[in-house]
Amino acid sequence: MNQTTRPSAKAGGEHPADASATSAYELVEKDLRCQIDREASATAGHIRSTTDALCRDFWLEPLSPEEVFTAITHAAEQGNIRAQLDYALYASRIFEDERNSLDPDLIRDYKQNTVRFLESAGAAGESNAYVRLSDIYKNGILASKDPVMAYAYAEAFFRTGSSRYGASFLNNAAAGLDGAQLRRGKELANHLLSKRGASR
Repeated sequence: MNQTTRPSAKAGGEHPADASATSAYELVEKDLRCQIDREASATAGHIRSTTDALCRDFWLEPLSPEEVFTAITHAAEQGNIRAQLDYALYASRIFEDERNSLDPDLIRDYKQNTVRFLESAGAAGESNAYVRLSDIYKNGILASKDPVMAYAYAEAFFRTGSSRYGASFLNNAAAGLDGAQLRRGKELANHLLSKRGASR
């Protein structure tokens, strides 16, 4: 694959000067779609989302986990909302290398970046970021478990989203919280939504 179309995997996380956030994200997305289609091609009834022409280079030389990590981080840092939403999925490939999966600094950065990028996407107007943040604080995997924060993000989603499941999502997040916790969650949601308004 032509080096000008791929992000560099150098230790410093460099990327080609002409690579925009959008092209970096699209590169990562196309690579994944091509690999999925290739692996699923033997499955009866699989409908491809790619073409041979699109995937030829990716099949010959798929992006390394380091290249994916560099590209998706660059795209998210530059404000690409789709990259911010999908950061956790794509960046997690870096942990396919066992050395990286044992690196506490990389793990910490991955967790912090996931939350930071989702917060940025939410402030920019992407309501689905609030769903993911609510789940993060509810489950306590990428951040410390915090049911009030989980409720606050669910409240923010309910008030800004258009999903018909918003009310049930909010009710689920409210389960087990007392009146003071619910009031605190609403205050936090107000703060989140004021940041959203200020960034637009």
